[in-house]
Amino acid sequence: MSFVLNSLQLVRRTYAWHRATGAKNELLYRVRYMMDRNFLGLCRAPDAGSIVTYRVYAGMCNRFRAHYLAELVAQKIGRSVFPAWIETRLFASDGFDILDGIPSKMAGFSLPNYCLLGLNHIISGAYVEMAQRNVNRLIVLDFDAQWINFNASRSTIDTNFPVKFPIREDVLATARSLIAELSRPCLAVHIRQTDFLEIGKPINYFEKRIMELINERQQDRFKTLLIASDDLVDLSTETQGQFEHVFVLTPTFSRWQIGVAKEALTHLLVLAAADAFIGSPKSSFSEFVQALRQGMILTPSGNGPGEPKIPNSGAEC
Repeated sequence: MSFVLNSLQLVRRTYAWHRATGAKNELLYRVRYMMDRNFLGLCRAPDAGSIVTYRVYAGMCNRFRAHYLAELVAQKIGRSVFPAWIETRLFASDGFDILDGIPSKMAGFSLPNYCLLGLNHIISGAYVEMAQRNVNRLIVLDFDAQWINFNASRSTIDTNFPVKFPIREDVLATARSLIAELSRPCLAVHIRQTDFLEIGKPINYFEKRIMELINERQQDRFKTLLIASDDLVDLSTETQGQFEHVFVLTPTFSRWQIGVAKEALTHLLVLAAADAFIGSPKSSFSEFVQALRQGMILTPSGNGPGEPKIPNSGAEC
């Protein structure tokens, strides 16, 4: 219970930080949802009483956090999850480009009718009774579901069941084609930089971790170093010289450009399929890679993007 309460305190601090730094205009996003045809379509769907959805505005893996928690809640109350994303200046995707199972845009207008669950309802367990009192209404997780990490969500709901993410097959196929080109063993590293300048780790932190993992694998040395980052990475010649191949994945799309979601998710899936992984502490992107590697999150086939199941070794977030 103390772990859950500490997680709630962390979520509240994170939520307050976003509000204080002006990283969002939550009132605007609430209004946006009240006019979003996909969301309104779910509200008035004949089977709304069997559906859980969630409201999001942040980056991709914060949205995935909300989706993961929604899936765990849905498992407990016997419902199915349908995403309802909106494009924002923090992430230019409505989900259609990377996820299956999103309802088509609905024509017309209707007043929204739903039961809203805040994170406090979920952590306290009140969501079960609230769902029972709203058997014919849509269940909606509020914005704060974006800020609770995957491990905390699993502890809160008290489950070890994995969650299948409805990732589009074309995204998986692109990732598999990149994975097939990697010479193994492969060490993957996620280095988050641009928006982590104050809380992120410097390059020498990652080089030190890389060398530590190399020293742990004297008999089966890595052939490939795969790095994904949101900016240019300046590795030392010494570090690069430890590998036969060094690849760096950097984004060609900004957060507010169409195409960012598919590119980012492809990079994430490739990282998850490596033989070992080093992540950026406190990054939801690294956190999602780790959740895939641990089997907490599955692709629609029930395996990881590299099939067979992704190995779980040398991981850190």
